[in-house]
Amino acid sequence: MDFLGVINKGSIEPIIVNMRDRLENILDMAAVTNLRFDIKDKADNVEVLNGIPTTAGMKVICVIDTTGVGWITDEYRLYLKFTDGSTNPELLVGKFRVEDD
Repeated sequence: MDFLGVINKGSIEPIIVNMRDRLENILDMAAVTNLRFDIKDKADNVEVLNGIPTTAGMKVICVIDTTGVGWITDEYRLYLKFTDGSTNPELLVGKFRVEDD
């Protein structure tokens, strides 16, 4: 699992995920439908459900807003989910940390 970086608690920052389709069926993430992201903590509590990312080719840009009261200094996992034809993958793309300044 990739380490995606550190986000300062109380900030709004992007996490950029470089996607790769080993079968080369997807050449641009804008071509998939229902692209969303979820964030879960180590106890599997959902911090963000169905966040809407943006795309740039095969890059998926998830803007993470940690200004809310639910964020604590901890490690979190980022999942991407989407529909591509008849498949609906949910991919664990990596983990990141939220830390105080």
